[in-house]
Amino acid sequence: MSFKKKMMLLLLAFFVLAACTTTIIQAPVLLELTQPVPLKIATERGAKHLFTLVQQERGWRSEVLSTKILVLPTYQENTKKVLEPSSAIYTYLQQQVSSYKGIQLISAETQGRAQANYELHSSLLMTEDKGKEKVVLSMWMIEPQSKRKLSTVSSAIRMDNPSSQPKLSRQLEPQPWLVALEESSRLMLAAATQDRSWRKQLSATQVLLVPMFDANSKENLNLTADLQAQLQKHSGGVKIATLSQTLLPQAHYIIHSALAIDKTSEGQVYDLNVWLRDAKTGRLLAHALNKVLAQGLPYALSAESKDSPIYTEPLNPNGQGFDLRQEMQRPHYTARLQLEAILTDAAQAYANAHYAKALELYETAQTMKNGMSLRSLAGRYLALIRMNRTAEARMAFADLLKYGFKHSQQLTFKILFAVDSTQFAGGDFLSGQYQVWTEEIADYLKYQQSCLLVAGHSSHSGSEAYNLKLSTARAAVIRQAMKAKQPLAGARTRAEGKGFYENIIGTGTDDFRDAVDRRVEFRKQACL
Repeated sequence: MSFKKKMMLLLLAFFVLAACTTTIIQAPVLLELTQPVPLKIATERGAKHLFTLVQQERGWRSEVLSTKILVLPTYQENTKKVLEPSSAIYTYLQQQVSSYKGIQLISAETQGRAQANYELHSSLLMTEDKGKEKVVLSMWMIEPQSKRKLSTVSSAIRMDNPSSQPKLSRQLEPQPWLVALEESSRLMLAAATQDRSWRKQLSATQVLLVPMFDANSKENLNLTADLQAQLQKHSGGVKIATLSQTLLPQAHYIIHSALAIDKTSEGQVYDLNVWLRDAKTGRLLAHALNKVLAQGLPYALSAESKDSPIYTEPLNPNGQGFDLRQEMQRPHYTARLQLEAILTDAAQAYANAHYAKALELYETAQTMKNGMSLRSLAGRYLALIRMNRTAEARMAFADLLKYGFKHSQQLTFKILFAVDSTQFAGGDFLSGQYQVWTEEIADYLKYQQSCLLVAGHSSHSGSEAYNLKLSTARAAVIRQAMKAKQPLAGARTRAEGKGFYENIIGTGTDDFRDAVDRRVEFRKQACL
């Protein structure tokens, strides 16, 4: 037999052997892993499955010739944009391939003229499931000549929170209002961007703002728009909006802010606290404390707080302003956010004079767990008054009284007085309600066995003796109004002046900023 025939027979035998020992995967193998795992583990699992299939298909050939797999960059499934995790995924694949003899990974940068036997594709897709983000890594192997797909592996990704400490900033040199807001905004956005990492490539980062409040009087302020403007100025693609029921399910982060007078500055400086929390877990990501000059600060209450008949949170004369540690210790963060979203929508509707909508939202809040509160009850009263439903408003105020005295020994009403006077202040709307309030409080006594101490207060200007006399006179004015409605109030009430000993602000600026120092309190007492 000639040499040529021998070589032909040898080649024929080779091809027959190859055909008999090679497994061609005709139908793609689908593998779906639904239990969320970190990206590294998901990549390793996918690699083991795909590399094993390649070895099965290549058979003995991988012992003779290296099997080259071209690893293509990971992209966003919808936009096809290359994602940041591409390099990390390639590294994880390199670590796994060392266990598979004869398989070599190449990238687009290192491919050169080498012909790849297979291509490994991967993508990341983010969806939402019951308000929570769900990230899926898909990996699939393709034979490039025929475009045949060997297999696809899909794995849910668990996004572990970074272990880094919150970003902190303290600026103790007093600054103009907008400068302080800008510095705080930059810190919040930097923390959100770092924490969000490559996920921001899959979906835009949503940050919501809870209305700013006065940490001393616990009233909401009409200053949140200034903070929102600074955040939007430096957002870099981060979506910024105020808290609402509609947007809360999509929120990634929540920004809170509080303003408090620096009591050592004689009313010249405020403390601005701004902090960032994870919307789903409440985890603290950043906190900024900036000193703010009172001059140029456009301090103003929100419409809801300005009109409210009552201070809806307990007031502490010994309080030193905002306490972040105390704030972080409050339980049930996500539940409180959901309730706050409803109340924020209600307050916005009230500010826009959409009183029927506001009423509906305040009543909705009352149906939620812990939603029955002084704020929701006061809001309902306000909406009814604005809608001229006077009889219903009186009943709503009576409900406010019953609830308040059931849960507290003291209620602080916004019966405010002019500076150095026993004349009512607070604007036409508030002062027009004072008679209704005193009459309802007097009627409340008819059905109770307790008595009330009417405590008057004054701001910290003038002498001690003068302010004791003035605050006592203010309490007497209220007590007399109650007696005019219900004579029994004379025997069931006592007027007492506190002077400026229980000031909340204590600056003596005698303007709207320390109006809470000229308040009237009603304290339940046993009848003597």
